[in-house]
Amino acid sequence: MGCSISSPSPESRLRIVAFKKSLQELGWADGSIRFEARWAGGGDIERLRKYAKELVALGPDVILTSGSLSVR
Repeated sequence: MGCSISSPSPESRLRIVAFKKSLQELGWADGSIRFEARWAGGGDIERLRKYAKELVALGPDVILTSGSLSVR
């Protein structure tokens, strides 16, 4: 997994573990996928915008997010 600016909640950590496990069950393994993570926390919209720009600049095939604020 890539950069993590602040710490994810325990619930978020469990989601990441479940997500990675599901990918492995589908034949995707660490090394064939690059994970980059950003944790804005606290509803900081400027931080979310900054992280969104960083992630888009990496040219990913997929961006996964949770929470209504980060989706907007």
